[in-house]
Amino acid sequence: MMKLIGNSAYGKCLTNFEMHETVKILSETAYNKNIRRNNYKSHEDLIEGYEFHLRKSSFKQCLPIQVGFAVYQLAKLRMLQFYYDFIDYYIDRSNFEYCEMDTDSAYIAFSSDGFEDLVKPDLKQSFQQNKHKWFGRDDTDENRLHDKRTPGLFKLEYQGDGIIALASKMYFCFGDKDKMSSKGISQKQNELTKMNYLAALNGDSYQTFINTGFRVKDNQMNTYMLTKCGMKIFNDKRLREGFKTLPTTL
Repeated sequence: MMKLIGNSAYGKCLTNFEMHETVKILSETAYNKNIRRNNYKSHEDLIEGYEFHLRKSSFKQCLPIQVGFAVYQLAKLRMLQFYYDFIDYYIDRSNFEYCEMDTDSAYIAFSSDGFEDLVKPDLKQSFQQNKHKWFGRDDTDENRLHDKRTPGLFKLEYQGDGIIALASKMYFCFGDKDKMSSKGISQKQNELTKMNYLAALNGDSYQTFINTGFRVKDNQMNTYMLTKCGMKIFNDKRLREGFKTLPTTL
């Protein structure tokens, strides 16, 4: 698994202040006045008074939105450059296959334990000369510390024996140490194994899982139990047989 460095600014810089609320605890005398406000959203009855949720009538946009959009777009561009200008250029397509790619990470299957062993013989010198443009240097402590936080470089975050990639944020990597992602399914409350992902890969999309939690309603704390069919087996970016993805011919 290759991870792109320097993508963390994206989420914070694009915080949507329009979703923020003002919460007020008000007495019965202020009820009629506040329920008629044009920014009224909802309210809840309390033992003494009411809890009003009001939309922000105004807010100060204090975050650099342009930075967030730039980081997001450049991250996508960098991921495509990593594939076409580095992996696909230096390694023959018979020796690797892209399993999954996100905004800042790529899951790649190689035919060797170390991908550097797969570099085309006539490009080995060029690979060594240009490797620092893609991966952080580790020849000296100074270079290692300098490149550790350099935006646009990649690092090897995980290495294993295989991956079952069902869809975005729904995968299971296995090896000396397992790594999994199960969007919408709590890993603490459900025992997810390699067999669950294999069954989904082979067409079993009717596996059910249970998520439990707490919610406040009518001034009371309640527990809830939600049963979900969480194993997503459809990926619109793959071929119909569900296993392969063809590269874009640009």
